[in-house]
Amino acid sequence: MPTIKLLTEYGGNCTLLLYYILCVIYLFVREKNKAIKVALSVLSITVLVLFAMPFAYEMLAVKLSETDGYYRMLWLLPTSIVSAYATIKIAMELPHKYASYALIGIMLICFAIGGNIVYHSPFFVKAENVYQVPDVVIDICDYLTDDNPVVVATFPIELCPYVRQYSTNVIQTYGYDELRRGLTDSQDYVKEIIKGDPNAEILTYGARMNCSQFIILHSSVKPIGNLEDYDYYFLKEIDGYYIYIDGQSPLYKEKYESVFKED
Repeated sequence: MPTIKLLTEYGGNCTLLLYYILCVIYLFVREKNKAIKVALSVLSITVLVLFAMPFAYEMLAVKLSETDGYYRMLWLLPTSIVSAYATIKIAMELPHKYASYALIGIMLICFAIGGNIVYHSPFFVKAENVYQVPDVVIDICDYLTDDNPVVVATFPIELCPYVRQYSTNVIQTYGYDELRRGLTDSQDYVKEIIKGDPNAEILTYGARMNCSQFIILHSSVKPIGNLEDYDYYFLKEIDGYYIYIDGQSPLYKEKYESVFKED
């Protein structure tokens, strides 16, 4: 079921998710304050049940075309509050203080091992400037938008997360959605651009069909075929990245064609 898959993906390695579910069950059985029981336990159970129901997924995700964002329904779960409150409540009920300390220690260990450090992601880099994006992104975006108010470009995947953080004048042909889905449902040209030897024909055709005026590739990438054969021409190298412009785009004919003829 897609909802169960989303739930497990949302829960990471599921340590915190299982701990939270145990806390919800405990509060449902032991909590005497009805208001707290409803707010923390009954609400959690209701959200989890609705989230897992096929009809809810069909109505909220499929029919509204929100399958990529259906996981956001889980934001309604008060996970941290429930886990902390239930742990402290159990600790206070234990007869020995050392047992209480041990329980709190177990909870802290679960929190420590229950997730992944986001900075270990390959899409995070050490801050190099006040914008907290790689310098190469700034250099490329400034070059593309020099005398060009708005441009459309196809960036390599390692730069995609940062472009929109720096400039709204550079529109990408693919971005966050593809990264979050893992590129499984992406167009062929997006799958090509992550390769070390992309097919030039597929790459240029897909980029052009998405109105991309520029293609940016790392200098280590060796396309199969020449981009020039498909009317994408080399413009400039910036910080180890090659910038190509679509020779069939109005922008090329307006500002760059005369430069190439002179060369």
